[in-house]
Formats: sequence, C-alpha cells, structure tokens
Amino acid sequence: MNEGRVIPWRPKVAAPPPPTRPPRYAWSVVKQTWQIDCVVEEGERLDWALRVFINNRWFFRCEFPTWVLAVDAAELKYAQLSSAGWTPAHMSAIDDPAGSSLPAPW
Repeated sequence: MNEGRVIPWRPKVAAPPPPTRPPRYAWSVVKQTWQIDCVVEEGERLDWALRVFINNRWFFRCEFPTWVLAVDAAELKYAQLSSAGWTPAHMSAIDDPAGSSLPAPW
C-alpha cells in the first residue's frame, strides 16, 4: 500500500521550503505499519501551516491565516483518524526533505 491509499486527502502541492521557526508538535497516530505525524509551523504566505508526514516522509502541507485555525484543523484531522481506528503514538524523528530534521519530543 502506498501513502496515497493510507489517507486520500492529500492536496496536490510541491514540497515547501523549511520553516523559519522550529515547528510545534501536534500529534502522531499509528495503524498497522503506518505512522502519521503532524506538526504546526510558521507559514510563508499565510501565518501558520500544518505539515503532515507518513512513515517519516513529508506528505503534504496546508496553510492557515491564524494559529488557532491551524490547530483546529489538526485537531479535526486527529479526531477523524482516531474514529477510523488510528491510535495515538509517540512522534518519531522526522526526516524533512527540505534538509532539517525534527527531533522526537520524548
């Protein structure tokens, strides 16, 4: 199974440059051999963004005009994944294709 079949809601956008400030961890969930990690980071055109990784690989990024809207979107997606059988997990070390590495918070 590929990433596109794990969660079918991937926007079709190019990989963004690395964030200007360190990202803030939102959540991490697992199901079978798949892990999805989400971080909130400072955006480019808009003020805040969510970056989603599947199995430590960048998957997509969505921008929001406020931190509150970004966190609300992250919480909504977390709730949807939880109700679909995904379980909470410790966030893994994420290798960002833009060159930086996000350390695990634990």
